[in-house]
Formats: sequence, structure tokens, C-alpha cells
Amino acid sequence: MIWAEPEAVGEVRSSETPARLYMSFLDGPRWSPANGLGQFSGMFWNESAVVMSSGFRNAVETAIARPSPGGGTVDYLRIGKTDVVHHELKLPIPAVYAAVASLSSGAVAIAYVAADTLSASATSNAVFAAVSRDSGRTWGHSTMLSTSGNHPSVAPTVLADARGRFHVVWAQSSSGELAPDRIRQVTLDPSGAPQDVADDLLVGTLITNLHAVISSDGRIHAVYQATSAERPVVEYSVWEDRRGWSTPADLSSGKPARDPALTISDSGRIGVSFAQLVDSTKRFPRFRSVIATADTRSCR
Repeated sequence: MIWAEPEAVGEVRSSETPARLYMSFLDGPRWSPANGLGQFSGMFWNESAVVMSSGFRNAVETAIARPSPGGGTVDYLRIGKTDVVHHELKLPIPAVYAAVASLSSGAVAIAYVAADTLSASATSNAVFAAVSRDSGRTWGHSTMLSTSGNHPSVAPTVLADARGRFHVVWAQSSSGELAPDRIRQVTLDPSGAPQDVADDLLVGTLITNLHAVISSDGRIHAVYQATSAERPVVEYSVWEDRRGWSTPADLSSGKPARDPALTISDSGRIGVSFAQLVDSTKRFPRFRSVIATADTRSCR
């Protein structure tokens, strides 16, 4: 578990309010004592959770985008029981939506959204990636994967496959509207450079709650909430090399549904959950939880 606490208690908080990051491990029936990881400015406080993911060598890792004096910072944290790796990627501009994935070789990739230049004509929606070859201790230069002017790029996810490549998946607007209407995928070679042009799945409606995982055969499985005329449904699609994205399948059978989540097991089964509307006649609509599993080999 990892959390942040503001250092300036009782004062008005700003992007420069110092905060200290803490971690604790569940070891058997008890949590270990809180261990301070360092002081930061511009950290999100307790109101926002810091998302952790499983890294290599039984560690957990995260990437945190935050404002910092004169620009922005993406913090990479890899936390094991005996060591902590913390590296700050200093940027000339603020970044948002940081995500991370790693390989057993010690390669780590981070993706984030930021403006691509500091000029007056700068786009505020470019997606970048940076790669480390030594478990996050040192990093190469960031590479721009996509730029979209004033069309939002939202919440990238980084995935690592069995061939030593990284994939970045995010929701992208391309219609001139603020809402994302497609899912974009870019494959990185081991150096972090894009291998091909972006591969898009045009959904055509508002996309929210996008989640993606990768199976051992290198296929990317994505679920998301697609909303048209204020009617949300949950859809699923698969991406694979040389075939691109499959035609989306409506997992909610046309019935209103929202808030999907997605996970994958070591054995290759995916699990999807979402909330499905069962009664909208009351003052507060009633939903039921839907949980489904499938073998990824049968998904297309």
C-alpha cells in the first residue's frame, strides 16, 4: 500500500504544497510499519489513490505525473521488500496520466500525456514514452508516440509482451470533440521507438473507463464504456499483430451498463465485471453486478 500525506497541515494547499510518500507491506496477518519514501511537491494528496502494479522480482511499481517548479515531473517508483528505486523524469512542461510496465529483463517503460513543445502553437495532447534498461535507475530520452492538437489523449496504459516489446494503449479524440471516440495502440521496439504507425479502433461514441491487458500470445484485450445518446454499454475488443482490432462485442447485450473492470490470470483467463441497469423507474436506479470470465485463446 502506498499513500501521500501533506506536510503543511492546516494551510491552503497548492501544487507546491510539500507532501511525503509512505508505503507499507502486508506480511502475513499484519501491515509493516509505514516507511517514508521521500518528500515531493505537487503530489496528489490522500484524496487521490496512487495506483500500483506488479513489477519484476516480486516488486510493485508506479509512475506518478505531477507539476513541479518550471515544468513537470514523472516519478518512477519500484518498491521491493529490501530496496526502493526512485527516479524523477524532469520535463519542461507538466504531464498527466502516467502509466508504467516492466519486463523480467529489467526493462521498464513509462507513458504520459503532455504538450509537445513550449511554443505558442504547442499541442496540449501528445503521448510520450520513455524506456529504462536498468530497472528504472536511468532513463533514455522521451519519444513522442502521437500528437493530436487540441483533441484529448486520455489515460494511457503500458503493457509488456513475451517478445520484450512494450505497447501503449489509450483513448483518443479525433473528431474535434472533447470526448475520446477511438482507442489507439502503438507498439514500441526494445529501445522505446515506435515500430509502426498508430493502430486505431474507431468506436464512434464517447469512450470512458478504458482498461487493457495483454495475454501471453501478445494479444491485447480491451474493455470500455461506450456511451451514445446518454445510453452506456460495455464493449470488448482484441488487438493482435498484423490484424489490428477486432469488431467490438457488446458484453452488456444492449442493456445499459457502466463501470467496467478487467483483469487477467497467470493461466490466461480474463475476468470482466461491470454494473448493469435493472430498474430505472425508481428515484435511484438499481444496478446489478455482472462478472464473466473467458479463456483468452477463445476470444476474438
